[in-house]
Amino acid sequence: MTVSLEQIIKVGSYWVAMISERKITAEHTNEAVFVSGYKQPLVILLRHGTAMAAFAPEGLPVTREELETLCPGAWDAAMKAE
Repeated sequence: MTVSLEQIIKVGSYWVAMISERKITAEHTNEAVFVSGYKQPLVILLRHGTAMAAFAPEGLPVTREELETLCPGAWDAAMKAE
């Protein structure tokens, strides 16, 4: 599993980013290879000026500390986006 900060984009006067989780698995037999994967959002970051909010896709708030545990450096990277 990989957790990462996705591209930070500007929408009007807002900056929007997402922390996502990706996973790929592969297995094989003598005759075939089976591969599966997924990518899902974990946290959405919304910044306006110097104010930023982080929340889960379900709408629950995510603290800066929780975000930093999940994806170190993401908060600062989103705050520096220009």
